[in-house]
Amino acid sequence: MPSQWSQDICVDSLTIKELEGRTEGLSSGDDSGLKNIWDEVCVQVQHDQSLLWDYYVEDISIIIAEHLNEAPEFLQEAMWLQTEAGSDWACDSDDSDEPEDPSICKNELVNFILNEYVLTKAGEWKNKDIRNYLNRR
Repeated sequence: MPSQWSQDICVDSLTIKELEGRTEGLSSGDDSGLKNIWDEVCVQVQHDQSLLWDYYVEDISIIIAEHLNEAPEFLQEAMWLQTEAGSDWACDSDDSDEPEDPSICKNELVNFILNEYVLTKAGEWKNKDIRNYLNRR
């Protein structure tokens, strides 16, 4: 088990940290004042999505999936239980004498973490570079 899971770190936090470390290939331009991909994601969620938005979402989804694959199975199951399918399974298994093991759909879990955690945080994230960029719009 990777040492990062011994700490109280979540997949969304690991994903954001990785995006903050990506400083190459920014689509906003050298004069934007944004320093990393995470800042670009934040301004797009808070203001307006660029034509490249689908590529950002795909890239973030890949990062989330990679971190999920590193997570212990019990943690994946715990996160999956927060999804609609996981909640439905939990309700159904409560009604059953012999509940089946959960069948985790990784794509559903990735989309859940993307939308409920990562992009939600992007919509609320603030720093001086993001504020300056948005104030110029």
